[in-house]
Amino acid sequence: MHDYGRSSPQCKRIWGKTKAEYTSLLDADLEAEQVFSLSDFRAPGKTFMEMMYDHEIHHKAQIFVCACMIGVKHVPFFR
Repeated sequence: MHDYGRSSPQCKRIWGKTKAEYTSLLDADLEAEQVFSLSDFRAPGKTFMEMMYDHEIHHKAQIFVCACMIGVKHVPFFR
């Protein structure tokens, strides 16, 4: 896990709040239908979680490519 000890107080606060919200989710929350209001897309909560995870992977890959383009030899992998 990433060491957030050097992060700004605001980052630590947001990280803590987000972690608390994710860890409070129940199986019923992940199975219940959720609605993405901008497009009226409906799916179980776990589908939205998977989509967010895939989106995060996409952005990490972009960072890795940019780092390699500027000569970084060993990009740390974290989840």
